[in-house]
Amino acid sequence: HNNLGIAYKNQCKWDEAIRSLTKAKEIGEKIGLTRRLARTFNNLGIVYTKTREFDEAISHLRRARRLAQGLGDYSTLVQV
Repeated sequence: HNNLGIAYKNQCKWDEAIRSLTKAKEIGEKIGLTRRLARTFNNLGIVYTKTREFDEAISHLRRARRLAQGLGDYSTLVQV
């Protein structure tokens, strides 16, 4: 779902991107894919920035940053 969300994002299909990325987030939270979650939260933050939903964007980007810092995932942290 994360890659599908990215594909929708690249096509500027914001609603579809949010739906796919939210599904990826739900799955990641359910099964504990923390590294993937950091990237998914980052992608959601980008999409919410594009839709001018800045509070949502900031919330998701902060969550991505916290997860990436906790993992020492510097490649994701640089993107946030």
